[in-house]
Amino acid sequence: MFFHIAAGDIDRGILKRKYTYLLFIIVIIFLCMITCLKLENLIASGRVVSDISIADLYMVFYKGSNIVNPNEARQFYMTEQYFLISLGMAYVIGNYAVKDLYGVGTQIIIRSRNAKWWWCSKIIWCLISDVIIHISVYAVMLFISVIKGWSVNFSVNASLLKALGYQNSDKAVSSYELFLLCFVVPFLSMFSLALIQMFFSILISPVIALILVVVEMVVSVYSGSEIFFSNGIMIVRNSLFYSGGTDSYGMMLWSFLSCVAFMIAGNIYLSKTDLLGKRNY
Repeated sequence: MFFHIAAGDIDRGILKRKYTYLLFIIVIIFLCMITCLKLENLIASGRVVSDISIADLYMVFYKGSNIVNPNEARQFYMTEQYFLISLGMAYVIGNYAVKDLYGVGTQIIIRSRNAKWWWCSKIIWCLISDVIIHISVYAVMLFISVIKGWSVNFSVNASLLKALGYQNSDKAVSSYELFLLCFVVPFLSMFSLALIQMFFSILISPVIALILVVVEMVVSVYSGSEIFFSNGIMIVRNSLFYSGGTDSYGMMLWSFLSCVAFMIAGNIYLSKTDLLGKRNY
């Protein structure tokens, strides 16, 4: 039964919304092209020397901004990648879960007599959506690297980090640390935000949930704390480069615990809610 419910979510949530995902993938292609152009400009100006790799593309793509002092509002800055990748994921999550819950979802829960299966299926849908986004980013960057003749190995260029304003840019970064920075931390951060947005869209409304995500995205610019998930997609403020910045392990732990908490909260809420007597979308 559960696998049938999950398959239905893949059909309704992804296949039948394919243009939503396609639009986001087009945005990703656009962002990767901007990343490539910025990197090429740095190379042309002589600020970046030596070999370039796909890891360097990631360091530009997920750079983000330095932690901004709240008293100096003029320093407020969001990169195109940070702004659009965050809003793009929020757009993908949208109001699908709410519309499904008070449509097909209600019948599924009544027939299966198990709200937990429906909620777990939505979690899997969020997870698959996150996978699609990150695979798309990697695929486009890999294509660019091959076309440009850049290395596909994960070795970061110190001169690029310096040109981009990374602190401690001469510090050696291992392949393992790069893997966490470029893949694991952003993946968990975006999954956490997607899950939170989905939960609050059901609890309150999709509009309020979207506002909460946007507020979190803006507030994160002013703090490097691990409690703000968006810090996971701004590498420049990671503790590897930024003194007192975001700790990768703390970010991963907080994301994991938050995901577990909202998984449980969603199950409890749905188990106690009269779905036939409530409509909030």
